[in-house]
Amino acid sequence: MKKAATVIVLMAFAMLNSMGSVAAPAIATNSIDKQSHAAILVKYIRVAINDAMDTDRNIGSYRLFKTGTALKSIMDTWQNANPAIGDKNYGALETAQQTFIADAYAAAKQLNQDTAAQMEAAAMIEHLAKQSSADAGIFQGSPALFSYAPRIVHPGMNGVLSFTIQGVNFRKAKPRIILPNGKAAFRVSLSNHEAIFSVPSAIFKFDQLKPGFATLRLSYLNSKKKRASTDISVLQLPQKFSDFTLQVKTRDTVRDTWEGNRQFYWAGQEQSKTLSQGPHDNGWKIMAASLRQGQVWGEAGKGCTVAANSEYGFAIEIRHDAVKTDSSPGASPYQYCEWHWKEYFDRQVITDQPPVVGQLNWLENVMLPLPQNTASTLLLMKTWDGIERTIAGSRTEPFFQVVDTGNVLEIKPKIPDELNAL
Repeated sequence: MKKAATVIVLMAFAMLNSMGSVAAPAIATNSIDKQSHAAILVKYIRVAINDAMDTDRNIGSYRLFKTGTALKSIMDTWQNANPAIGDKNYGALETAQQTFIADAYAAAKQLNQDTAAQMEAAAMIEHLAKQSSADAGIFQGSPALFSYAPRIVHPGMNGVLSFTIQGVNFRKAKPRIILPNGKAAFRVSLSNHEAIFSVPSAIFKFDQLKPGFATLRLSYLNSKKKRASTDISVLQLPQKFSDFTLQVKTRDTVRDTWEGNRQFYWAGQEQSKTLSQGPHDNGWKIMAASLRQGQVWGEAGKGCTVAANSEYGFAIEIRHDAVKTDSSPGASPYQYCEWHWKEYFDRQVITDQPPVVGQLNWLENVMLPLPQNTASTLLLMKTWDGIERTIAGSRTEPFFQVVDTGNVLEIKPKIPDELNAL
């Protein structure tokens, strides 16, 4: 058990407004002022929890809901088990009660900060529950609810759900779960630290677009053998899981062509010559089958033949005999040969295809066929909690999986088991 109280600081101005006329507790530099009224400190903790869970940016946050409801459950049962604290100053409380309030206050403040702080709060609340469970004397024989599951339900659930609550002093309390219709759920098992009930999934109502809450009541016998109750909130996910837009880029090969021609020439006494020709520019290739001869002329020429021919170039061999005339016995023969050919250049063109837009529900795996010439995919998803995600290719998220096989893009909604773990 901690010996020193956790450092407590004042809540933000908005929280002060939300508390109406309740005066702020006096806070010392390193600890809660001993003269601070215990009931006001407890109310501040509740305000902090509600503020975190009601803030627009947090609506639908699985983990925050789980953490906030856990702390709320602990506070409800702790306050019911300690009704006398409302008339006392903080300094008059027992050491265990002071530590409980200080730790709960610190955890509640963490809920109103960023994700890292919320994760830290979750660890603090788990510690708080274990600490309180170990020191059951804090509850003076009354039951305490520390955790319950499931906290989150979705339209895919059907039949009968196993609803589990954990805490202390359950056996004497004879706990009941009261459903929204006023009926009691069937209790499957009971121990001092755990009770399991059967809850029909039909009691939960799922809106098409928005999350909602179902309220169950934990009814129990308190230390005075009278029935008391604590509300249990369950987050109901909407039927629609997500809107999505799939953007596909395709890669196509576009062929450009170019036509070339050249006059090959050679002059020399009874000699031959091979001349080469390559593509006219970098990246271009010759259509070997397109090479054809045009005009041929010259004196004593023996013609031109193709010595080599490929997409990388061709070679023309020119041959001729000596010129034999009375007027020019030493004249050189010459030969002209004209050749024509075609060249091509293949370039890749990326084209944006019309987007594919749709919705999917929790139990629906969506299969989106992809073109054979797909270059890339970009999936834009806006899930029910308002969070937008951009996914290229395959990816696994906490609440869904995207599988890109190259031929099909599949979206698979799922709820992580850990979110409903105790």
